[in-house]
Amino acid sequence: VKVGATSGGVFTLGNAADAVRNMTIRNGRAFFGGNVNMTDGVVSNCVITGGKNNQPANTGGNGGNVYMTGGRLVDCWLVGGEGNDANSAPGASVLASDGRIVRCRITDVAYTVKTTQAAYLGGPVVMENCLVCNNKCGTQQNGSVVYVGSADAKVVNCTVANNSSGWCRGIYLAAACKVYNTVMYDNGGTAASEWGNKNGGCFYNCASTVAIASPDPSN
Repeated sequence: VKVGATSGGVFTLGNAADAVRNMTIRNGRAFFGGNVNMTDGVVSNCVITGGKNNQPANTGGNGGNVYMTGGRLVDCWLVGGEGNDANSAPGASVLASDGRIVRCRITDVAYTVKTTQAAYLGGPVVMENCLVCNNKCGTQQNGSVVYVGSADAKVVNCTVANNSSGWCRGIYLAAACKVYNTVMYDNGGTAASEWGNKNGGCFYNCASTVAIASPDPSN
């Protein structure tokens, strides 16, 4: 584990044996992962708050609190998170392209710049048993609360509730991934706001303010 690395905020984890547990990690600044940048290892039972992507405006940067390309984020509470003041923030709280996000809360993002999302899932990442609530995200197209950009991602047993954005306030599937046993509630009350009114055939045994038909489970 590296502490205070300029490219990875407060903590950088790169090995399977790396572990950060039982801490409050806050107010980190980095181009990728203001508080945590992880390619392996585990971060568990932590409060991770106030991270910021401080990449110069219009040059990218991801994951205000956490940027992960592997590893496990377990039993953590991710609070807030933001991007550069003039830039969108893909995954203002967490951006993951691989790994697992398990039993975490993702709350209180209040960053409405452009196409910001609270959580961005961009590869074979699994988000399971998580609560995503009380977030305010981007005002432009693709500004959503949970944005899934890869058909290899999975969302399992999650609740996404009481969020707002200018696009989709619940789960937006830009790719036809699988969503299982997940509740989307009080995110605006329309198909477009709850689940983007797109890729509806990807939701298995899910519940929403607006009904979603489950596809044949044998598919």
